[in-house]
Amino acid sequence: MFPTLGELEAGLLPGDQALLLDTPWGRIGAAICFDMNVDEAMSAPAAQNARLVLFPSFYHAGRQNAVRCMRHDYYLASALVSGATGKAGFVVTPWAASSTPRRPKRKEGAAR
Repeated sequence: MFPTLGELEAGLLPGDQALLLDTPWGRIGAAICFDMNVDEAMSAPAAQNARLVLFPSFYHAGRQNAVRCMRHDYYLASALVSGATGKAGFVVTPWAASSTPRRPKRKEGAAR
């Protein structure tokens, strides 16, 4: 719904509504990257009764994840993959609890 300036300059056109999927488990919304920075994009799934928002992104979004979940009362599942930061996918609950997995500790003297 809200492409970046670079995406617009590259010819990407914005959508006019949030992506929503009706499933046997309830309604699921979706958002990507820059959408996290735009309240309208992140409130749209909740306005249409989504209980879960999928957020496949290389952008971690930090505390914004918890803020969005608490404000809009939904779960957020991220498929974040970032070798640079060491962060992995995670789930955030409407009460801002996060299930961010921890990287396994390397054994002393193990090769990198």
